[in-house]
Amino acid sequence: MTFSGWVGAQSTDACIAASERALSLRKAGKLLDSRASLSTCAASSCPDVVRTSCRQRLTEITQAIPSIIFSAKDGEGRDLGAVRLAIDGAPSVGSLGGAIALDPGEHAFRFETERQSPVLKRFVLIQGEQNRREQIVLGAPPPSPAPPVTTSGGANPGTGANSGSTLRALGLVVGGVGITALSVGGVFGALSIAAHNDYERGCGPAIGAPAGQCTPAGVSGEADAATKGTISTIAIIGGGVATAGGLLLLLFAPSQTANLHAGVGPRSVVLSGQF
Repeated sequence: MTFSGWVGAQSTDACIAASERALSLRKAGKLLDSRASLSTCAASSCPDVVRTSCRQRLTEITQAIPSIIFSAKDGEGRDLGAVRLAIDGAPSVGSLGGAIALDPGEHAFRFETERQSPVLKRFVLIQGEQNRREQIVLGAPPPSPAPPVTTSGGANPGTGANSGSTLRALGLVVGGVGITALSVGGVFGALSIAAHNDYERGCGPAIGAPAGQCTPAGVSGEADAATKGTISTIAIIGGGVATAGGLLLLLFAPSQTANLHAGVGPRSVVLSGQF
């Protein structure tokens, strides 16, 4: 065998070995190493049948290798350029903003820049997922501005005035309910007195007279007077409390002073105010 024939035989054996090694590496999930082996057997020095197969598989595996692109910002949303990146514990030779090709699976990323704490991230890359974009934030966001302080000289627009209007409106409603309850209590008080008069006419002035000494109207008048008297008492007490609460809300509401005008008619309660 001549020297040139020996070199050709060795080259053919190397091409076949690179092709077989590429298959084993791809099955193991090491797509980057598999691509490197396919680049060897796809060279023009390899036999046609080996070269053609390797070039076809090289195209397929290049499309299968995932890649990721990182951008970095500080806590205030400004772009960061000088960021050091380590992947799986090893410094990366690439820079942020460019696509980084990696084998499929989970990888650990460490980002560092001046005057900021390092940021650690873990991402799982899927076969065929290319140019995946992730934004990394280094540094804490700026503190939120303090809420404006309301001084005694005036109300904070949109807060104190609205709160005062709400309290005044609530005071009018509560006061109106209280006045209505007082009116109801007065009506039931009058009805209770009338029922008690029926009892006295049917049973005499002594409260608690035996039922046998009372007319039917007197017996029913006693129960009726007690029921209406209880309703009257509850309504008057509740109405008084509600009326007082409404007045307090009107008096202590901030900003404008509310003017409340109320009146009770024969069949209605009239309540008006300015706020």
